[in-house]
Amino acid sequence: MYTTEVGACPIQKEMAKCKLTKTELAKLRTLMKRVQLNRTLPGDVKSLGGGILEIRLDGDRRIFRLLYSEEGDGLLLLGLSFFQKKSQATPPTRKLTAVMRLKDWRKRQSKE
Repeated sequence: MYTTEVGACPIQKEMAKCKLTKTELAKLRTLMKRVQLNRTLPGDVKSLGGGILEIRLDGDRRIFRLLYSEEGDGLLLLGLSFFQKKSQATPPTRKLTAVMRLKDWRKRQSKE
């Protein structure tokens, strides 16, 4: 998951805010495993452009999205933003947040 320059993990805070149930957490783990193994099902993942991908998680009567990027030839799945979906389209602010976090992460990686 993305961490800030000072080591904070905003994705964990975003997930905590959503108060995922045990079932929803298990579904998210399963989805992430399928992505990691390149065995996604139709509808699991959608490209939002600019290197940002969206995992679609159907929860217990609610829908969540995890925006992420595949880095290092797909060896690293970098979680960038997590939220409960409340509208048809991905909110532009969420995509912008993911883009900014990805730029920040890549910038810091190039310095190492």
